[in-house]
Amino acid sequence: MKLVVVHDFANAELGAGATRCALDTAIALRAQGVDVTFLAAAGEPDRELLDAGVNVKTLGQADLRRNPSRAKALLQGLWNEDAERAMRKLIAEVDLNDTIFHVHTWSKALSPSILPPLMSPGVHAIFHMHEYFAACPNGGFFDYPSLSICTRKPLGLDCLTTQCDSRSGIIKAWRVGRHAIMHARAHYPAKARNFILLSETQRRVLQPYLPAAANIVLVRNPIAVDKQPRVPRGPDARYLFVGRISKEKGLSVLAQGFVDRQHQLVVIGDGPDLDWLKASLPNADFRGWQAKNQVQEAMREARALVFPSLWYEGMPMVVLEALACGAPVISSSCSSAAEVVSHGKTGLVFDAREAASLSEATRVLDDDATAEAMSDSAYQDYWAAPCDMLRFANEMTVLYQNVMKQGSFGA
Repeated sequence: MKLVVVHDFANAELGAGATRCALDTAIALRAQGVDVTFLAAAGEPDRELLDAGVNVKTLGQADLRRNPSRAKALLQGLWNEDAERAMRKLIAEVDLNDTIFHVHTWSKALSPSILPPLMSPGVHAIFHMHEYFAACPNGGFFDYPSLSICTRKPLGLDCLTTQCDSRSGIIKAWRVGRHAIMHARAHYPAKARNFILLSETQRRVLQPYLPAAANIVLVRNPIAVDKQPRVPRGPDARYLFVGRISKEKGLSVLAQGFVDRQHQLVVIGDGPDLDWLKASLPNADFRGWQAKNQVQEAMREARALVFPSLWYEGMPMVVLEALACGAPVISSSCSSAAEVVSHGKTGLVFDAREAASLSEATRVLDDDATAEAMSDSAYQDYWAAPCDMLRFANEMTVLYQNVMKQGSFGA
């Protein structure tokens, strides 16, 4: 078996969780003896990939946000001809009988141009849904100006007449154009067969827009957490927020929930709304972006991770990391993160639409005995079935083999 991993970025520094997953997939399968090629549009080849023996092919392009020419970026995002040529060339070079193409993302550099070759007869391709671009023009089924989940039909009249983009109406119009091209020229997702989804939330939202005969499997993305002894929660343990600091992550809910107890909150991360959050919670402990080991150390000491996101998410890796570190999770009910929280046992699920809901949840965990019991349950439940790279690589191997043998994921 041979594997081709397809992703916008060839370097971990340029992306987030999806990039880490794409790189780790390539590295883990290569370690199992699989011949792995990694095709990307942007970034220098990551040293981890090269050291693992992965054959990296990168186009040397900028991604859409880093391209100094806005005009070129917009054209590249609509239809990246260089990426299409590279994909067709690679497909022509491999033996399709024993090659799997695992597509992670294409929206930030590669564009819909890579999709038609991957859906050609004889090509075994799996599409990994890290987001919602297969259905929604802005990729999240989220109305950013109103900070609310969007239930409009993609490309329907309500969609076309609503400015839901996080930046501007011009970008929304461009996204609509790209989405129309994706349907009309790339015939995606209509002609695709195999999809990996990350959560039941994602399945519920995306399945109506995927082909009726599509093969769909739910797989948790892997996380990298070393199993260490759980740290007992003491009376000084504080609440923790980790992630991109932007308002769709529930910053207003976070600020309201901790306005009277700011000293009990640690914030790790950065983003466009950092100054807003600092002004709202000036006495919270803001630590900026930190290395993964520092983040996990903070999780091992936290009373709970607070995850008040206002949108669906895919399956937030930070939530799984927190559980692995023995941190109970307080999750908004609308987020897919709620799926991995056993309410009252490994954390609490709250309604972000109710002003007092987060405060009520934190009052439950203010009790030291409750926090300690939930911490132990979170730790034990996670490590009973960890979302580690070995599990993920084994699952991927089975999926790849089934797709090559029978064209689907199998039983």
